[in-house]
Amino acid sequence: MEKILINMGSVETIRNIIKNVDSGVYNIVDEKEREVSILVEKNNRLETRTIKDEGWILSMEYDKSGQVITESLIKIK
Repeated sequence: MEKILINMGSVETIRNIIKNVDSGVYNIVDEKEREVSILVEKNNRLETRTIKDEGWILSMEYDKSGQVITESLIKIK
């Protein structure tokens, strides 16, 4: 996989992705060099999935303004 470094901690970055990136699923590398899958619904929302330690995935959902609306941990079976 090609590494694309993106600062996912920036509200402006999230807002720009939602506004400018076509809807779909993308794999990126964040500012902490973690592999992150992102689901983009253009002009609507964005969700990230980051693998955490011990079989957990961190899921974060953002609204179209780039603000976090949900954050949850999902147990990998």
